[in-house]
Amino acid sequence: MRLTIAARDKKANQDFHYDLEISDKQVILTTLAICGTILACVALKRFKA
Repeated sequence: MRLTIAARDKKANQDFHYDLEISDKQVILTTLAICGTILACVALKRFKA
């Protein structure tokens, strides 16, 4: 997966470019970790209530 950010500062007449390359495996594992954390929090909240 590739993330590209481009911006322009008109006032300073400058262009900014940023590229980030992330492996598909890392994207999937990060997504699973975030979803797992959210599900765990929801489960704990329901358990305590």
